[in-house]
Amino acid sequence: MHSDYKPAVNFAIELIKQIILDERFLLDEFIEFVSPVMMNADFKGGIKSLLVSFDKLLKTKPHLIKHLYPIISSVLFVNELALQERAVKILAKYANEKALDDEYDNLQNALHAIYDTLPNDIKSGLAPIYTPILDNGEHDSSNDVSDEPFDNDTGTDYYYDNSVNIDYFADERKITLYDDFNELIFNFGQLEHGDNPIEIEIYMASYLSLKQQGKFPSDDNTQLKSVLDKYRHQWSNNYIFVIFKTEFLNHIYQNKDEKIGTHQYKFLNSYHAIVKQFIALDKINDGKSDDPLSLLSTPTHAPAYIEPAILVERLIAYQKAGVEIDLTDYAIALARTPRASIEPALDLLPQITDELIRESLAFAFGQTELPKTIPPQAISEKFGYEKGEHYQAWRGIFATVAKTHYPNIELDYSHEYAKIFDKVVVNDDIEIAPYRYTAIDYMSYGEFQRRLLKNNIKDKSRLVSFELSQFNRPYSSDIQLIKLNFTTETVRPKLVEGSVSVMVRQAHHEREP
Repeated sequence: MHSDYKPAVNFAIELIKQIILDERFLLDEFIEFVSPVMMNADFKGGIKSLLVSFDKLLKTKPHLIKHLYPIISSVLFVNELALQERAVKILAKYANEKALDDEYDNLQNALHAIYDTLPNDIKSGLAPIYTPILDNGEHDSSNDVSDEPFDNDTGTDYYYDNSVNIDYFADERKITLYDDFNELIFNFGQLEHGDNPIEIEIYMASYLSLKQQGKFPSDDNTQLKSVLDKYRHQWSNNYIFVIFKTEFLNHIYQNKDEKIGTHQYKFLNSYHAIVKQFIALDKINDGKSDDPLSLLSTPTHAPAYIEPAILVERLIAYQKAGVEIDLTDYAIALARTPRASIEPALDLLPQITDELIRESLAFAFGQTELPKTIPPQAISEKFGYEKGEHYQAWRGIFATVAKTHYPNIELDYSHEYAKIFDKVVVNDDIEIAPYRYTAIDYMSYGEFQRRLLKNNIKDKSRLVSFELSQFNRPYSSDIQLIKLNFTTETVRPKLVEGSVSVMVRQAHHEREP
């Protein structure tokens, strides 16, 4: 634990995970050894793994929070939003005054020492267990969480507030990729037990980047197989992980032994498309000598934002390589890209030669007004009123942008020319109701149908819309649930979501708790 060599520490943590729940495990002694690790930003992967283990331990032995709260709270000193959020959730769940008893004041003092340096969403997360102390010694109640009950059938409350401006690309939000091949090896197992699908996307991005940088050892395939062997033909209740590991194993072992029952993952088609695009890019990059191509939808900042200029740079890289973009990947990327810090992106925009990509980016960046039809009539006229798959997929791209940035519109497909465009109807009476899901709740097909009927969407065979619903979780950062629910008579694009709500988690309309 006291080693400066990161793989060694990660290896030790992996071993400890397997025995920490054992009754004979010496927790107090372990805490003494692990305390320095919990504040060291070099061990982010290990810290995350330990927090997951502590959470599991506390579920069965909540009284141990008196021993664990000092090292869990020390994670707040690590400048990594995802780790801070995870630590805060554990503290908010277990470290209340009743549980800590005479240790509660010590926790308050520890939080007081760091509170002013924390991001606003982390401060909100601490609200159940900590009230800031003002200079006059009184408690600041301005951040108190409302006790007003929600009508909630899933057990978790979500709310949002229009009044807060979000710094989407703050340094503390920046997502970092893995440093070396050993991190890929050690962290694969953690993906199955993670509660955020973005972690798998970071894994995929790291794999592509490290491989092209020449940071893979000569026996990389052998080392990968030594880790992956135990996952072959193994069932898991983490559907997101199953999709990733199935495609990844088939790619590494160059066979199709692993199977996905697609009927079970009806609403994970978008995520499946992203994983398959990752595999395709790995094959493409193997034949390239320059910079590797990355997924367009890989987030750059937590929880899942993409900086506009970086999205354009990725598209330019595809253009230079002569590789066609995957439209599912592109649609999710657009949905994750806020209209913020767009000037550098606008400077790069003229380098995009594909007119459909350039026009969709201009629309996404707010450089063109909301059109009267989707796709815009000028686009339809220029590229022809086609009914084929390619046209309908681009129709979905423009619908994605429209409903992402203009949630108070409806797309009317009840008119005579509905097969080739939708009319944009502004409806200021639309209420953006908070859908209530946790990060690993997956909507069944029946539930999806029920919601369609509830929203008076009767013609499900020709639904060409992008339903956007925003929500916020208390004690978390700005999150928005985006469901890509559009199909047509001639094509069913891969943008069908019931749980890419889990994958496409971000906000564009400046809502934060």
